Amino acid sequence: MPDTLLSIVIEPGFLAGVVTLNNQGATEVIQSVWVRRTDSLSTDIENLLEQIKQPSGQTILSIGSDKLGFYSLHFPFHNKKKIAEVLPFELEAATSHNLNEHFFAYHILREENSGSKVLVGLIEKKEVEQPLAILRESGIEPTQISLAGLSQTALHNADSNENSCHLYFAANKVLISLSKDSQPQIIRQVHLIRKDSFSSATKLGKIIRQTFLSLSTPFTQCAITISGEIEKEFADALSSSLSHPVTYSWTGELPLIKVLPEIHQNIEEKFTNEAIGQAAIFNKKILPYFNFKKASPTLTNDFYLLKKVGYGAAIVMLALICFGGWAWLDYNRLKTQNEALTTEINTIFRKTLPEVTRIVNPVQQLQTHLAQLKKSHTVQPNQTHFTMLELLAQLSLTIPIQENITLSKMIAEQNNVQLKGTAKDFTGVDRIQKRLQNSAAFSDVKINSANLNSQKDKVLFELKMTSTQNHE
Repeated sequence: MPDTLLSIVIEPGFLAGVVTLNNQGATEVIQSVWVRRTDSLSTDIENLLEQIKQPSGQTILSIGSDKLGFYSLHFPFHNKKKIAEVLPFELEAATSHNLNEHFFAYHILREENSGSKVLVGLIEKKEVEQPLAILRESGIEPTQISLAGLSQTALHNADSNENSCHLYFAANKVLISLSKDSQPQIIRQVHLIRKDSFSSATKLGKIIRQTFLSLSTPFTQCAITISGEIEKEFADALSSSLSHPVTYSWTGELPLIKVLPEIHQNIEEKFTNEAIGQAAIFNKKILPYFNFKKASPTLTNDFYLLKKVGYGAAIVMLALICFGGWAWLDYNRLKTQNEALTTEINTIFRKTLPEVTRIVNPVQQLQTHLAQLKKSHTVQPNQTHFTMLELLAQLSLTIPIQENITLSKMIAEQNNVQLKGTAKDFTGVDRIQKRLQNSAAFSDVKINSANLNSQKDKVLFELKMTSTQNHE
């Protein structure tokens, strides 16, 4: 079954309502009505609802008010949850309004390298609560409470990446919205007293030129459309002032919308276009949306509750901040000292054991190395032994200086000898092995390992052999 939707727009000068069907992705307008505003909003809403005979499933309410304000805020981060938490504080600082008497809603215009730019809509609670209470008395609970003025731009750019500018007129208010890359945003709200079409259009044309100049976007590259409560003479005068075509928005030309032939002739464009546009956006989920229904009163009340907390809590918080700052500085000081000590230990280790390429626990590795050295110099009682000096003398006689050999470690236990060192190349290691094997002082000489060092300019080797000389 197709979903029915009632879209109601309340403006200072009129009320409009349309019933649409969301049929396989297409928005079909099946009823369209509007009434002039009087001094009694309750009577106006009742008159509007009496004319709507089609049953509806969901209802959306769009409000246009001269008391609606927009504020552009910048946050130095992209986290959406964090933006929602910090926004009331930033909004309170940026405005002179009492947030406890207002609803606010926002959407993120764009994310930049320096953070997020957020547009906030702020409206008095009574502007929302009064029509909401009247609708509830009639058994209608709106799914969404939005603002009028964005729908035409969103629809015109729904299937295109071209830039577009849309002007939405309601009473003495004009919303100028610009869409880039299918992302519509309100960039300016202008209060315009329309004395006559020519002078008012000339003034608005100047404002449009200045606005686009500040955005570095030529308005001549945008498709400019207008909608709302506006006369054709004004549209013609504005087009002449800008020397650029200005199109009056017509529902039949908008994408994603179908109007039944029997309804088409009864549509009063300047009143019902916005209601039709809001319905199409809701059905197609085209963003952005200011949804004051989701503007959490709890968030606002919590904000004011926080402001009422006594100075004692503020002092405690300040003390905690100071303590946290001191702890952070002390932590950084100790961390710097620890890093300097680690660097010094590693430097000593590399100088002492240059053949070790991997440092895991330098202190433990040095202790292990020292234990091995002590063991190699220990004379075992009642066993045949030799002195290290005699062993080094035999090695010096066997290995000529021209081989350019450097010994880094020598371990001798009884008659077993282990040598570690560096040679110029692998051939040099082979020559050393052969010289020691042919020597009368050593036997069973084996190359235990031979590998290039990390710089690949020397060969690290390890030899194992047996000393054939006994020393008392």
